[in-house]
Amino acid sequence: YLPSIRLWLNERDCYPFIGGGSIDRDDTGSGQEDAPSINMILPYTSFSFAGGNDMDRVFEFSMTCLENARDIMRVLEEEYQAEFEKQLTLRRLGAVITHPRRPLCGDGLEYDGNLPPSRFIESDIRQAERLHLVRGKTRLKL
Repeated sequence: YLPSIRLWLNERDCYPFIGGGSIDRDDTGSGQEDAPSINMILPYTSFSFAGGNDMDRVFEFSMTCLENARDIMRVLEEEYQAEFEKQLTLRRLGAVITHPRRPLCGDGLEYDGNLPPSRFIESDIRQAERLHLVRGKTRLKL
């Protein structure tokens, strides 16, 4: 028996700065080596396309992806610091990940390449928690 699958996502492809669906855009002349991407998790998408009403599951899946990506980035940042005696920043991410992906955040918005990737993921975790809280759920850590 195979249940009806409405949406199939690979968790690793949803990790910000690691995976995601790449976007071919002509206006990405920001000088960064990382490619813009779409990550199919909160806070990057609303999941309105999925047609499901169980936002608790969407939130839990999104948090799993974000927390795993944050933990991976923290380890990479620590090891990079120990090896090269300098901070792993978003601009240097290509030194440890072959094809880094940068979540698309909108027109006119750019990531600061001088900050560590885990810092952006922490911000995205807080934003996903706020989005979930707005929907009447409580997982926000106060």
